[in-house]
Amino acid sequence: MTSPIAAYDLGRIPYRASLEFQHRAVIARASEACGDAIYFVEHDPVLTIG
Repeated sequence: MTSPIAAYDLGRIPYRASLEFQHRAVIARASEACGDAIYFVEHDPVLTIG
């Protein structure tokens, strides 16, 4: 049997805030403080080098 996956729409937030949220979500999931989830988020374009 499969477990349900929660879905959240975080809307449009700054890139840095979305990255910090992602890091906290990974830590919470790794410590089993929360279940599986998918997050929808939009941020302004960013320039990456490399």
